[in-house]
Amino acid sequence: MICNLLFASESFKHLEKILQDCMRICNANNIKVCLAFGTLLGWKREGRIIPYDHDTDLFIHAKDIDRVIESFPKGSVHALNTKGVLALLRYKPGKFHGHTDLYILYPLDGKKGWCTMQLPDQRCYDFRMEPFKQTTFYGIDTHVPDDPHSLLTLWYGDYMKPKKHNYLADYDKTCVLNIRGGCDKQLTRIMLKYPWFKIV
Repeated sequence: MICNLLFASESFKHLEKILQDCMRICNANNIKVCLAFGTLLGWKREGRIIPYDHDTDLFIHAKDIDRVIESFPKGSVHALNTKGVLALLRYKPGKFHGHTDLYILYPLDGKKGWCTMQLPDQRCYDFRMEPFKQTTFYGIDTHVPDDPHSLLTLWYGDYMKPKKHNYLADYDKTCVLNIRGGCDKQLTRIMLKYPWFKIV
């Protein structure tokens, strides 16, 4: 029991460090990131990462995909391929437990401030995300969506009541690979431009 608690504590410290390193690298390379999903929930409710979380989540814009690949240490980032669609980039330094997922936001044609994104389980979501609001998390400059409360309510319901697990709720806009903005072409482009880049 003591060993499990020590491991959990150490894993949480690793998770905090991974997120902080990720945000610092992005800031240093002018890559705008936004807190997402459970990490946004932790910022809003706890003022830190949720203690029982196993990863952290950020949003990035599709236009910054190349800059992420080129800015992070080689081998520390790989892409998740969802049936031919580039859903997210995952930052996972080898020596640490946990990872940070960078979900890719694609502009939604004709709707200013709205983005579309693909989850690894093939669900596709449209959200009003922008303009991003500036904030700090762990003392590092970052961003949150324009209306965090509405998004957190959409994703988690009564999010201020802690639950053991916070899974995304079902969402009416669920569809199967109905991707707009050309994001279905990004995977091929990345594979051709960065032949060394790992895609799983």
